Amino acid sequence: MIKRLILINHDGDDILTDKNDSNGADKEREIIINYPDGEDQADRQSEEERTEEVGSQENYLDLLIRLKAEFSNYKRRIERERLELADLVRGELIHKLLPILDDYDLMFNHLDEEDEKSAGFKTIYKKLMSILESEGLVAMECIGRQFDPNLHEAMLIESGSEEDDNMIVEEWQKGYFYKSKLLRAAKVKVIKYKG
Repeated sequence: MIKRLILINHDGDDILTDKNDSNGADKEREIIINYPDGEDQADRQSEEERTEEVGSQENYLDLLIRLKAEFSNYKRRIERERLELADLVRGELIHKLLPILDDYDLMFNHLDEEDEKSAGFKTIYKKLMSILESEGLVAMECIGRQFDPNLHEAMLIESGSEEDDNMIVEEWQKGYFYKSKLLRAAKVKVIKYKG
């Protein structure tokens, strides 16, 4: 196999400059290299290696795309878990504050409406409730609704008429939701028809 290499000298004083040229024009020198026939086979092998290398590059590109997608999914999962953990911690804190809300409810049942203290307590209670509601707390409405064992805890069952069957008539302790999840079941009195 014969390979041809052409070297050009552009006004340089290297070994390719032809000293016999008087006009200083660029000189071209052609070097012919004769490789033995074994080199032709090596060229074919190097072409096969290049083909394998291109396939390998495609594999690397595919791997890179997959890793990028996996990392994107990982970031989304971590963010979702972080938000769920924050919600869980917030829900636990709100759950610990529920006895204070219960105490306010009991106090309001026993205080005179026209008492000045009652107005101050109601203001504090409203502010506390507005903060908790902004965090996702929702009080359950029970009286006059059907009893649901998933949401209510029956503390007392009283016999009644057929049309009032399974109806909640009294709420002893409020139930609450936190972001549409049950935080605490309501303790209620229920009517049952025994006919």
